[in-house]
Amino acid sequence: MGAPTAASRGPALGVAACLALGACRDGGAPPAGGWFYGEVGGEPVTAVVETGPRRGCAGGGPRVGLWGPHFATRGLVPAEVEAPEDGSGARWLHFPLLTGPGEAEAAMRVEGGEARLPFGGRPGEFEVALARGEAPEDAEARLEGLDAEAAARLAADREGWARGELALLDGGALVGDLRFRAELPPLVAVYDAWWLTPEPVPADRFDDGGDVVLVFEAEPSLEGEEASLRLDVALMRAVVPSGPLPEPEDRRLDAALRSVDEATRETAVARARREADAAERAWIADLGRRLAREAWTGAGCRPWAEAGPDWRLVLRGYEVEISPLAPGEPGAPGCAVTVEPTVPQHRRRFRGRVGPAGIPEGGETCAAAAAGSGRDAPVGALSG
Repeated sequence: MGAPTAASRGPALGVAACLALGACRDGGAPPAGGWFYGEVGGEPVTAVVETGPRRGCAGGGPRVGLWGPHFATRGLVPAEVEAPEDGSGARWLHFPLLTGPGEAEAAMRVEGGEARLPFGGRPGEFEVALARGEAPEDAEARLEGLDAEAAARLAADREGWARGELALLDGGALVGDLRFRAELPPLVAVYDAWWLTPEPVPADRFDDGGDVVLVFEAEPSLEGEEASLRLDVALMRAVVPSGPLPEPEDRRLDAALRSVDEATRETAVARARREADAAERAWIADLGRRLAREAWTGAGCRPWAEAGPDWRLVLRGYEVEISPLAPGEPGAPGCAVTVEPTVPQHRRRFRGRVGPAGIPEGGETCAAAAAGSGRDAPVGALSG
């Protein structure tokens, strides 16, 4: 299926060839050994660092074991040591790691009683934190159990990645799906109140550290911008980035190795449209009411051309007109705000007038009734 390549990185070291050859690198003394524990997505992650005397490339050096929900080492594996230049006393350990799509190079930073695994391509994102804990009394038996559990999970993951179909979930709710195809571009479908592809669309793909980055067309696109999604294959987590660096407002999703059939997708798309239309109507009712009141001078209405930059930013994607209410209309004397989407699309489908009292009663219709009718939509309608 042309499976993504997973790799998690600390500093860019280019050590894959050294690992493949069993070479060792003089990165300073290894960190203190021990067992480390953490979790990702509510599931446990265990790491073990074993150190021994430095007996040269072939015989000595630290070994690392790492086991998580969708990644694991083959037991305890040799690791290369890298001492960062910050003088912190931390050590980076570099070692091969198995994931569903295949083998990757992983890095773990150990400092004192903590270990950190930066799986993502962007700094601080998709990072797993572990804390040093007590070794189990039956350590050897526990290691065997971790290996056996990981082997079963990874076998199932390999089967899923061979099919190349993933579902995107938000709090357990289905909000999209992906399909990786051998020599063809991946297909992406997203569908909730936030964004929409009415049907699966091809995506440009590139890899960034442990992330597969997908760039594709989705609605709304107010200035021709494309949407993007970053999928971390080791953690099976995804993020919808709002900029080049991680931000609190970035949207975070879970990924599951399962297919989504066409009927399920169509139902989800219809639900997404309903939810987006309802949210847009409420949003425009509030904004239009505030703008109508602000535009009234007591003697007339300030035109849209004189509205401030904040209004133009928040109402991007709409044609806007401000006009006086006719005598006898609710709220008269005053102003009405007429909005119409520049390009009807997801979250930009409302079409109608809003006065200081909100959307006039009886002006609602369903989106489908106004879509493509060739007639003027009723006041407060949604155009498709």
